[in-house]
Amino acid sequence: MEVRLFTENDYPEICKWWASWGWDAIPLESLPTIGLIAVNGKEDIYAAFLYKTDSDICWFDWFVGNKEAKKENRKGGLNFLIKEGATIAKQMGFSKVFCSVRHESVTKALSTEGFIETDKNMTNFVGII
Repeated sequence: MEVRLFTENDYPEICKWWASWGWDAIPLESLPTIGLIAVNGKEDIYAAFLYKTDSDICWFDWFVGNKEAKKENRKGGLNFLIKEGATIAKQMGFSKVFCSVRHESVTKALSTEGFIETDKNMTNFVGII
């Protein structure tokens, strides 16, 4: 397995992944410059996005998996993506990675990789300004 950087050319495919889970696509202009895609062989299997801040915390979010990928290729891919994302964040100088998730598979993978659950029953808001 390896991680490669997201490019704008990947956006239509990632939008299909979000749609396959019944989620709205995140507008391209709302995504950070650092998107990561886990690849197993030649198959893209998971993606997530790393937002930089001006503090010691970065935000790693919008985790999504490729439902069409072979199950054996997806196995361990989410954990791999989380580990690689944390490594990249550390190399960039961050000491903490914040994630906001609601899906059990992502919650489990984050916990397995040593992330600490901080809040429950939380609602996120976005203001369009």
